[in-house]
Amino acid sequence: MPWFVVDDSAHSHPKIVKAGNAAMGLWMRCGAYAAQHLTDGVVPGPIASMYGTTPQAAKLVKLGLWHTAGHVCDRCPQPPSGDYFMHDYLAYNPTRRQVLDKRERAAEKKRRQRGQAGPAQGSPEGNRRGFASESETNRERIEDESSSIHRPLSDDSAGQEGVSPGDSLGTRVRAFPSPPLPSKEPVADVGGGSAGSWALAAPQPEGCPAPIDDDGFALTDAMRRWAAATFPSLDVEYETDQFISHFRGEGTRRRSWPDEWQKWMRRSAKYASERQQRQASNVIALPGQTLPGSQPLTGTDARVAGWLALADQLQEGGPA
Repeated sequence: MPWFVVDDSAHSHPKIVKAGNAAMGLWMRCGAYAAQHLTDGVVPGPIASMYGTTPQAAKLVKLGLWHTAGHVCDRCPQPPSGDYFMHDYLAYNPTRRQVLDKRERAAEKKRRQRGQAGPAQGSPEGNRRGFASESETNRERIEDESSSIHRPLSDDSAGQEGVSPGDSLGTRVRAFPSPPLPSKEPVADVGGGSAGSWALAAPQPEGCPAPIDDDGFALTDAMRRWAAATFPSLDVEYETDQFISHFRGEGTRRRSWPDEWQKWMRRSAKYASERQQRQASNVIALPGQTLPGSQPLTGTDARVAGWLALADQLQEGGPA
C-alpha cells in the first residue's frame, strides 16, 4: 500500500496557512485517496465534492495546490474536465506503474522463496532461515520505498512556492485512525424506550467523555414536570446531578437514559421516605404531642398519656 507523502514543514508553509484547516483537510484526504487508488495525482470531481465543499476546492485551486483542466503549470499534467490534479504530486509520490512493478517484484520474490527446498519449518535451522528471509524481504521493501522518495527535489515543493527549511527530502506521515466512538442510540423522553443495561463500555482513552456524555443525556422540561408531580419533596436538580455523576464514574451505558433517570428518582424518593420513618421511630413524643407523620394516640395509650400529663402538672404546682 503506497503512502501519500507530506513534507514535515508543510504545517507552516504560507500557502497552507492561507488555505486553513478545512481546505487542508480536503487536500489531505484527497491525497490519500489518490495514493490508495493509484490515480497519479488526479482527484475525481465527485470525490472532492464528497470530502469537502466547492469553496474549499476553489481555495486550493486559487493557491496553486490543485489544478483544473486547462491550467498553465508546465510541471503537472492536465486532469480530465471536472477533475483536479494535485500540484507536484508525481515529484513526491511514485507513479501507478512504479507501484505495480514493485508489487510484482515482491510477489515474484515470494514465489521463488516458496519454491526453494529447505529444512522443515519446525527445525532450528528452518526457523533461522525463515527469519533471515523475512529480514531480507523487509530490507528490500524499505530500500525500494526509500529510493522512490528520498531523492533531490525541485525548487518548488509539492503545492508550495519557494523552498522552506527541511524541504530537501520528502517525509512520510502515516495517519492512524482514531478509536471508534460508541454508537448513539435514540434517547426517548420520559416513559419512552425500554429499560435495560448495556454491558460495561470498552475502556475509554484518557480524556474521552463517558458514555452518558456521549449519548447526550439532558434533563428536559417534561422530566422536571413529571418529577414535581410525582415526588414534590425531591430536589430534582440535585438528584439529577447525582445521577449523572454516578453513571459518568461507572462508564456504563443504558438503552434509555430517561427511563434509568426515572428509576433513580423513584429509588431516591423511597430512600428518603424510609429515612424519615427511621428518624421518627427514634423520637419519643412528649405527653400530648403528636409527631409529624404519626397518628394521634387512642385507647389505653391516650389514657396513659393523660395520666402522665396530669402527674407533670401536679409536680409543677397544679394546672396553670
